[in-house]
Amino acid sequence: MAATRAWRASLLSGFPPVGYEGNQFPPHLDPVISMDTEATYQRVHRGGGPVMIFITSFCAAICMAIGIGIIFEAFIVAAAKLFELGSMVLWVGTAINVVFSLWLFVWTFVRSWHVERRLRQGLDVDEPKLSILANLRGS
Repeated sequence: MAATRAWRASLLSGFPPVGYEGNQFPPHLDPVISMDTEATYQRVHRGGGPVMIFITSFCAAICMAIGIGIIFEAFIVAAAKLFELGSMVLWVGTAINVVFSLWLFVWTFVRSWHVERRLRQGLDVDEPKLSILANLRGS
């Protein structure tokens, strides 16, 4: 076991190990004698079940909506305070931000669900569309 660690440490250091001669390998490392180029076709498991896809999509949507919503809200509050726009502009800006954040949440959730569904079918990811309904239809 100690010989294996010393051999690997010497390979990582870039210097040949002590007693290294040509292409000799220690017998406990099992070198690859030939390379098999035959591809094995196994079904690749992508994603999970519907519950896992839901959790992934939901978490991605929460991260996107809250992250963008906080940034926009900070900008709205700072602009209202800096330019002394008053509380009405602050409330209207906040309402617009809430509507935009909710739309972004729904769009991200539906888009993520759409992408996971395509990957599960073995298809490539398509170009994103701004329409929520287009992502729901799968077109």
